[in-house]
Amino acid sequence: MTESPTFEQPTDSTNTEIKVLHPSVIALFVVYLKVAIPVLIVHLIVVRFTPDQIDKVSGTCYIIFCILWLLEMVRRYFNSIYYFYPTEIYPVRGRISLSMHRTHVKYIDIRETRVTQSLLGRILNYGTVTAGTAATAKEELVCYRIDQPQVVSEYIQEMIKKAKRDLSLESTDIGNE
Repeated sequence: MTESPTFEQPTDSTNTEIKVLHPSVIALFVVYLKVAIPVLIVHLIVVRFTPDQIDKVSGTCYIIFCILWLLEMVRRYFNSIYYFYPTEIYPVRGRISLSMHRTHVKYIDIRETRVTQSLLGRILNYGTVTAGTAATAKEELVCYRIDQPQVVSEYIQEMIKKAKRDLSLESTDIGNE
């Protein structure tokens, strides 16, 4: 299993593009196990209490199921990508789906950010970061199952402050002219 990319804050405030490439590999592995283990238990029960011919069919079905579920995890990994630019966040979801959803959320428009983690997510350091704007009642930006969600949320907060600072500097420059 490869390491998932880390989210690092830039050392300078130039036009640095930051990517959170994909959801956390660890989070997707946990989702995989949440489904594969109960299916394994059902398979073992079937093997224990059925004739030999059904055992072979059950084993084949279990292997096919595990392979298909693994392919679904790979699809989920490549389905979402989150771009963090100096002025906006650009999430793209559904890259390997029937429908594709893109959103542009400028830092200046974000009113709140929230990090949601399960107990296992806190232990393994993955979670969901949501950001809401005043434009809609629900969150416009949802970054599902990403690594280091606290760092990402802090980075968004930092960029919000920077965007507000830049806006106030622009307004004072206009007033001085």
